Amino acid sequence: MRLRRRGVVIGIYAVLIAILIGVIVAASFDALDPQWVAAASAGVPILIALLASSQREATWRAPQDQAQELARQLAPQVLDEWAAEMPSRGLEPGRRMDLRWRLAVGSNPDAELAVGLADEGTLDQLTDRVGRGMTNGSLPRLVVTGEMGGGKTAACILLLVELAERHTRLPVLFQLATWDPGTSLQAWMVSQMPDIFPVLGRSRYDRQVAAILASRHIMPILDGLDEVREPAAALRAIDDQMGGRPFVLTCRSAEFARANAGGGCFIRR
Repeated sequence: MRLRRRGVVIGIYAVLIAILIGVIVAASFDALDPQWVAAASAGVPILIALLASSQREATWRAPQDQAQELARQLAPQVLDEWAAEMPSRGLEPGRRMDLRWRLAVGSNPDAELAVGLADEGTLDQLTDRVGRGMTNGSLPRLVVTGEMGGGKTAACILLLVELAERHTRLPVLFQLATWDPGTSLQAWMVSQMPDIFPVLGRSRYDRQVAAILASRHIMPILDGLDEVREPAAALRAIDDQMGGRPFVLTCRSAEFARANAGGGCFIRR
């Protein structure tokens, strides 16, 4: 890639020099053709723009390095944004409701991708346990179910703040209502990243960075399985495509029970 870019830069310089020499020679013989001058005038700015683009690309970091650095830089932004949301939602310490959760029947808190939860507890205990587990290298998979208004969104926000404070993986909230399970979940998350983090553009380089971010450096919080077309198919796709990777998934209780008719290890409010 570097050799190719270097060849492009050399080629652009060669064309610009050739145009300059041509202009000098033609001017010395008083033989400047107006059409040739017009073509050169139009072509030179394009070549200069291509040169600037090539030089800019040369200063870019490798996508994997840029993704790692962005994950670190974006965590404070996520923390500030969601911490600012807490007062309007009544989630500040000392004001939040004493919402409690309990393990659903069939859940296994000792599974490889679980975080050793107790049988029940408060939201603070839940978010603290998940955060500490990730700090210690665990990659938890957690499904939070409950009725409308049962605290699922509150759990998501508190997890976002907890994980952003710990700087282990960048927590990212994805609204599943816009996901078509016929599309790869990874591809869909990558397509959502520039909207969530405008610092990521939509160039090929940015897509490479977003893909590495989504696969290696984020904790996806997938909100609203019940809002996806065909939740059962969506649940199977998430299970298949997120193998060995951490995530949090939320869903209404009845819809999740139907989607997960085959059984699994999950958390229920």
